[in-house]
Amino acid sequence: MKFNGDNKVLVDTLDVTEAKAFIIFLEEEITRHKNAIKSARMKGDEGNPWDEKEWRARRRFYDTAIDRHKQDIKETKKKIEQVRKLQEGK
Repeated sequence: MKFNGDNKVLVDTLDVTEAKAFIIFLEEEITRHKNAIKSARMKGDEGNPWDEKEWRARRRFYDTAIDRHKQDIKETKKKIEQVRKLQEGK
């Protein structure tokens, strides 16, 4: 297994055992992102209902966090598929 300059795994360098371990790691990352989305949704609903302007501002921050986590999940799923396809060819 090799990494690039950004400490990202070069998936084409994984052997079968490393690929299986990497997929497990990536699936755990998806779970972590899903939990972060749940947390952001709960926190985005918190706040002082009497201060509508502050609540809306906080909500926007949490909404952008949710969007980032959703994008990370999407990219991680693509990475899992990439690893699986490369391993089918080995």
